[in-house]
Amino acid sequence: MASLPAPPSSTAPAPLADVAFTVGRDVVVQRLTGARRRVVLRVGGDGPDDLALRHDGRRLAVADERGVRVVDLAHPARAARLPLPRGTFADGVAWSPDGRGLTIADAGVSGPTTWVDCHATRPYRCHVRRSRVVAGPVPSPDGRSTVTIEERGPRRTGGHAATTVTAELVLHRGGRRRVLDRASTVRTGRTTVTSAIGPPLWTAGGLWWDVSSQRVVDEGGASSSEDAHQERRLRDDGAVESFAPQTADGTPVTALGVLPDGTAWGEVDAATNRHEVVLIPADGPATRTGLRYRIPDQLLLGPTADARFAVVDRRIGPQQEVDALRLAGAGGRLGRVLLRSRGPRPAIDLR
Repeated sequence: MASLPAPPSSTAPAPLADVAFTVGRDVVVQRLTGARRRVVLRVGGDGPDDLALRHDGRRLAVADERGVRVVDLAHPARAARLPLPRGTFADGVAWSPDGRGLTIADAGVSGPTTWVDCHATRPYRCHVRRSRVVAGPVPSPDGRSTVTIEERGPRRTGGHAATTVTAELVLHRGGRRRVLDRASTVRTGRTTVTSAIGPPLWTAGGLWWDVSSQRVVDEGGASSSEDAHQERRLRDDGAVESFAPQTADGTPVTALGVLPDGTAWGEVDAATNRHEVVLIPADGPATRTGLRYRIPDQLLLGPTADARFAVVDRRIGPQQEVDALRLAGAGGRLGRVLLRSRGPRPAIDLR
């Protein structure tokens, strides 16, 4: 069984928060070292729709029914509201990799790929980006490349089967773009196979991504379906290959994210709702961490900045939901409850 990674050393300025969460209409931040929590903002309505804590733990973006505010955690009373275009409904918010900008998912305009990009420092400026990019850009560790998932309008290709390309995974490097993979819908007789591309991950072993597919067979009034997925990666020689990460006993695993040192992490594929976190090296078998969680009663938030995994225990009542955050220690054992987020729509975000 693998140990969870040791926290990396850092000379960066100390963060002001490791986690942001909601208690009713209050937005609260705190360090995970036991420091006291602070209320930095109060919002109206049912509370925030989304929170995004910048990776350095010094600024926070809060989306609610009135728009998006940026909070400098050193001076929370000076929260600034972004000048979003009229009619924008902020459904989600994320910091850019360099921490200088924000991208807001706009549910107020038709289509899933309408975005609003904003400068997150004064003078605040925002503009609508009607882009086909639905994920990314995700920069490589050396900063020389980015990768995006881009939506494509229905485009049929030739052959014996009716193939419609729906999305492409694109590598951008040196001003050039290369399509690495495609998601599509393929119809052959009574069989339809639909594929989708999962979020790209820059790991110590290079660029990885997941391709999931569903095969549906129309059997005359009834239908049967079969789900499958593949992990794919970009090799050093530029070739794309499929691979099958698994534990030493041959159990398949799915990559979900990357730790600060570049190690991929994921979970054991389980037929039940009980999952286990694994670490996936560039070569060799995946190793079990001992951290297990069950859905829908528990939610894996992923690793913190110091590479500890966070799990939320979820309790849903008639009027509100309560999410309790715990961190995994040695052997994957979950520690005590560090905080509770309460409300009609509780939100928690880790840096």
